[in-house]
Amino acid sequence: MGIKYAKVDRNTGRVCETKVFEEIKRDLSCPNKECVWLEVVNESRPQLDTVSVPDPRSEKGTAEIAIQKAVKTTTIPDISDLQIPVPPDTKVTYGFRVVDMTEEEIQIMKDSFIRGHLDNDDKELTRLVEQILVKIATKSSRLTKDDFSQETWDYINTRRGYRGEDEI
Repeated sequence: MGIKYAKVDRNTGRVCETKVFEEIKRDLSCPNKECVWLEVVNESRPQLDTVSVPDPRSEKGTAEIAIQKAVKTTTIPDISDLQIPVPPDTKVTYGFRVVDMTEEEIQIMKDSFIRGHLDNDDKELTRLVEQILVKIATKSSRLTKDDFSQETWDYINTRRGYRGEDEI
C-alpha cells in the first residue's frame, strides 16, 4: 500500500489533486517550482458531544444523537515564496474542526431520528391497517382493545412514544 500525496499549487495554496504512490521522486530543493507533491496526513475524526433522545425500542429507552458536527479542514503550510525551497518534511493535513450545532440543527436531528423510525415502520403500519380492516369486515359488533394482540399495542405505543404521546 502506497502513501497518499497532494499536488499543491504554491501560488494559490490549493490542492490540485491527490494520488497514492508506491514510490515518488520529489525534488523539493528546486526553487521556482509552481506545483509540488506533499505527503498527506489524515487526522482521525474527533469524538462529538451527544444528547439523549427517547427511543422506546432500545433497552435503555434512549439513543444518543450528536449536538456537534465535524467540519473538514485542510492545513497547508505557507510555501508560496517560490524563491525558497520546500522543506522535505512539509505535509498537507486533512483534519476536522468541531463546531456546536445550533438549536435549530439539533431539533432537526431529533426530528429526523424520530421520523426515520416512523418511516421504517411503514410496512408494519400497513399490516396493522389491513388487520383492522379485516376485523371490521368480519366482526359484527364494535371493535375493542382486546381484538388486537399485545404485540400490536406495543408497536402502536412505541410509535406514540416517538411522537411524545401517552400510551394507550
